[in-house]
Amino acid sequence: MAGAWLRPLSRGGRRAPVIVCLPPAGSGCGRFQVWQDIVGPEVALAGVQLPGREARWNETPASTVDEVACRVAAEMTESGLIDRPFLIYGQSFGGLLGYEITRRLAVPPRLMVVAACRAPRWWTPPERGLGADLDALSRTLPGDLDEDIRAQLLGALYADAELAATYRSAPSATVSCPIMAWRGQGDPIVTQEQLAGWERHTEDSFQLVTYPGGHDVPAAQAIQLRELVTACRSI
Repeated sequence: MAGAWLRPLSRGGRRAPVIVCLPPAGSGCGRFQVWQDIVGPEVALAGVQLPGREARWNETPASTVDEVACRVAAEMTESGLIDRPFLIYGQSFGGLLGYEITRRLAVPPRLMVVAACRAPRWWTPPERGLGADLDALSRTLPGDLDEDIRAQLLGALYADAELAATYRSAPSATVSCPIMAWRGQGDPIVTQEQLAGWERHTEDSFQLVTYPGGHDVPAAQAIQLRELVTACRSI
């Protein structure tokens, strides 16, 4: 499963269902390693790692959303991952990338989960895009971070803002798999209306679930992880 873009985060059996995880803006997929103990050995975890993050920190950032989606979809296909039951989970900007990856796959995931991620129409100018969120997102960084690490994280955030600025949504585009949208009730960045907009982008079922908390809470609560695992095990 390992490649330039796909990183194994845990090892399930060869035919174990896979959760493909896409991190939020400015982050690397290593943040999902803490999920290993929760999902257990019956489910495999894989992360999508963009250039300029973690072990790829010295690589030039991607220039367009289309480039990222095409490269990841190709690697998922060539690695045989799409021959296994799999789900796609994207947090914030990672949700948009997960959607565009799904659109390019010959075999869709059994479920696509978008957490704290507005629907595609709100990523295209003149609507509010990631660039407008930078101040709010930068305030979520821990205050005691080393200055070099803070600079690196802010650099990744700005790179993703430039990446998001290249995005143009296709208003009538859909995916054939179900979509589940997660929202923190107190999220100051993404509204319920923006998450509900995902319903028009699936030919299958849609569910919007609201949890206590803010923009990052859906990625942190174990209950959501258990829901993903339940979905995996029911495949």
